[in-house]
Amino acid sequence: MLEREPTPQYSQEAWLRYRRLFAEDITALQQRLNQVLAENGDILPHGLRASIYETRLQIQMSQESYFEIAGPIPATLTREQLFRSSFQGMVKAHGTLCVQAERLRDENHGVLKYVRRLMNSW
Repeated sequence: MLEREPTPQYSQEAWLRYRRLFAEDITALQQRLNQVLAENGDILPHGLRASIYETRLQIQMSQESYFEIAGPIPATLTREQLFRSSFQGMVKAHGTLCVQAERLRDENHGVLKYVRRLMNSW
């Protein structure tokens, strides 16, 4: 979904426009992921739990890269590169986690339907 959308081009105005996403929204997502792990970490399938940890790390790195744009940057990078990689890293991590969660939901739904059929056949 989001992965198919073009990454915005860097400009000072674009950086300011997306600042809230990288400051507040990513922080809120990180807090929500922490909450999910704290409340359900014991019962989450290993693959999903690992994806949550990877997503947290990737969005944190994206957030840090985004705010590096405002300061001095290494000569080997451009602001456009940091801007693009911040978006792409965040979108990819979030998309991967969403796909895995949907797949798990669909698998569990199939199992539940099978159990219901078994229960109804008795």
